[in-house]
Amino acid sequence: MKIVIPIIALSALIASGVSAWSGSTGGSLQIKMKIDKECKVSDALLDFGTTTVGSFGRVIEGFIKAQCTKGIQYNIALGPGMNPVNSEPPQPFYRRLILPNDPSSGDASKSRYKDFIPYYLYSDASHSTLWGDGSRSGMPALPREADGTVQSIAVYGKIESVGLMRDLPGTYTDTVTVTVQF
Repeated sequence: MKIVIPIIALSALIASGVSAWSGSTGGSLQIKMKIDKECKVSDALLDFGTTTVGSFGRVIEGFIKAQCTKGIQYNIALGPGMNPVNSEPPQPFYRRLILPNDPSSGDASKSRYKDFIPYYLYSDASHSTLWGDGSRSGMPALPREADGTVQSIAVYGKIESVGLMRDLPGTYTDTVTVTVQF
């Protein structure tokens, strides 16, 4: 009998607490998140490889990786590089690889010989559309639509002739700025 009394008392206590709630009301909890327009681009390398004397023409393909918020329209613009010819808009230009003074430094501004190899960048495999920054005649930026994933965009490089006896041996370089406009 001693066990039954505490259980009854506990039941009464619980019942009295529940009955203290005499009503209820409703409302809402709003949840939100804003997604801003955003784009990212990764550094890339376009390597024409190694050539020998008497080689003519080099064609290569590389990829720029860009990721933008799904559904936005964007352009990928390629700058003129560090050593362009006809660098003033609206004139088209061509880019040039340069042999640095100290090949191990990669610093084209210290070139003592000013040895250049002209090259071109295209947005199509047939090499009919030069890829530029959109401010120059015949050199548009490349329009794209984002799907939210990392997109690999092909860039095609072309050198008309290399490996001539007049070219000094070494590694010729250039840096082109990649800009995503959205």
